[in-house]
Amino acid sequence: VLADGFWSAFLLRVLTGVGLAGTYMPGLKALSDHFDEPVRSRAATIYTSVFALGTALSIWIGGSIGDWYGWRWSFAAAALGNVIAFGVGWAFLPEGRADGAGSSRRLLDIRPVLRNRPAVRLIFAYTGHLWEMFAFRIWGVAFLVAAEKAGGATFPVSPVTLASIAALIGVPVSLATGWAAMRFGRRTALLTAIAVAAAPAAV
Repeated sequence: VLADGFWSAFLLRVLTGVGLAGTYMPGLKALSDHFDEPVRSRAATIYTSVFALGTALSIWIGGSIGDWYGWRWSFAAAALGNVIAFGVGWAFLPEGRADGAGSSRRLLDIRPVLRNRPAVRLIFAYTGHLWEMFAFRIWGVAFLVAAEKAGGATFPVSPVTLASIAALIGVPVSLATGWAAMRFGRRTALLTAIAVAAAPAAV
């Protein structure tokens, strides 16, 4: 409704990212606050796997609504998901653990985090993971459409359906990787995942 050119679309896209973080992170914080190990790790695995399910559904539903009613209604349907998530969070999420007076000021103080070398390394690693994950999920449909129209590729199903299936595969894979990390250790699960991801490039 409001996008009119690059900069307005860019600003609104940034706000969309804020909305995603504002729904995803409180749920993750609730898991870390209210579960102990090993339930916490299992719950986090299920939580991130359901995120992949939501991604697959959003691609398929958004693409279908876009075909039927146009791209603006597709974005409106996606925005409705955030409204529903806000209602669920407001109604069901516990308050969380406060850490005393002045915690809101300390929340923005990143200096203790930067002094924690293992935390910084983990943050950079997770940044790389999100970079590749969202590049695939956001641009997957556009890439497949370009491959079909400009590259002459043919697919048995539509690009929207194919991208939805690819995202949906992430659900059992996330569950299996989380289980492997708990069963065999994080390092073994990580090295195995890297080897599997690198195999197509090697071939």
